[in-house]
Amino acid sequence: MTEVTSAFYDNVAPADDGDGFGPVSLADAYDEVDSEWDHEDIPLRWLFAKDGRGGLVEHAIEAVVRDELVYLNQSVLGEKAGVSRHSVYRHIDDLVELGIYTDHGGNGTTRRFKPNKNSQVLRALYTANREVERYVSE
Repeated sequence: MTEVTSAFYDNVAPADDGDGFGPVSLADAYDEVDSEWDHEDIPLRWLFAKDGRGGLVEHAIEAVVRDELVYLNQSVLGEKAGVSRHSVYRHIDDLVELGIYTDHGGNGTTRRFKPNKNSQVLRALYTANREVERYVSE
C-alpha cells in the first residue's frame, strides 16, 4: 500500500462508542506470557485473507484520500483496485455491508460502487494503515 495522506483523515480515529472502541496500541495484541500475537478471533484476518478484499480496501482508502469519489461499475472498480471483476463481484457486498463502499444500484443489472468517505470502518483502517506505515518505516 502506498503511503497516502489526507486532510480529511488527518488525526482521525473512531470515537469511543461506549464499547471501548478506539485506537489501540499494537502491544495490546501481543501476549507476552506465550510470546505470540493474539490473532485467533480478529475479524481483520477475515477482511484481509483474500487479496481481492485487500485490494478493494486499499483502493477505497486511496480514493478517499485523493478525493476521487465516483461511482464505478464492477469492471472499472476491479481495474482501479488491481483485482479481477470476479473478485469485485465476490467481495463487494461484504464491503458495502461494512460501509466501506456505497452501492448506487444502477440501471438494470449494472451496479455502481463508490468508497464511503463517512465510513467509520474505513477511517479506522486508514488510521491503522498509517500507524503500521510509521512502524515499518522506522
